[in-house]
Amino acid sequence: MYWVLLGRGRVLVTGRAEDLALADDGWRIAGAYASWAEAFRRAVKLASSSDLVLEWYLEEELQALRSAQTA
Repeated sequence: MYWVLLGRGRVLVTGRAEDLALADDGWRIAGAYASWAEAFRRAVKLASSSDLVLEWYLEEELQALRSAQTA
């Protein structure tokens, strides 16, 4: 499961459940997605439409790409 979080002028794509604690710090959960690619696409749209900084964990992206190549 991957989440898109919004807060402090940023959009974060994360598969780390511990990042959901950011909701206690003023961040908003904008969505939950089954795949990293789906979450990233949504995050890009949100960041572009609101001129926000987009952040993600590179190792999660690489893992998603590797999984897609072996599927």
